[in-house]
Amino acid sequence: MTRGFPLAGLKRLRDLTEAGAAGRLAVANADLARSRSQSASIRQDATAAREDLATGADLLAIAASRASNRGLLLELQAHQAHLQREVDRAEQEHRQARREAAMVEKLELRHTAAAARTELAAEQSRLDEAAQRSHQGGRSA
Repeated sequence: MTRGFPLAGLKRLRDLTEAGAAGRLAVANADLARSRSQSASIRQDATAAREDLATGADLLAIAASRASNRGLLLELQAHQAHLQREVDRAEQEHRQARREAAMVEKLELRHTAAAARTELAAEQSRLDEAAQRSHQGGRSA
């Protein structure tokens, strides 16, 4: 009977850590994409043509709207810079977690191969012993 992988608990922990890091990376990427989409939408709204201008009040309202949009875009750009740093940190964390999980996976593969070799050697030993008994039994008859 083969012994189980002695680091199975560590492997499960590393796999869970990697999965958590991957999830945090996905959330960070989604937040950044959402922010970029919001910025694109604001830019598109700001550049939309206004053909129904009638008075000076309309022009003042448009100027105020554009100033407000500019301020909002500046805030969004700062927020996107923060989100990009979060994505970069999450990517680094995920790479590290993946490396650590891969190390344990390699150890598990080595353990599995060693266990298979041990099992095959034991089986070969039993076959050799059976063949030897068969050979000795044939000679004494």
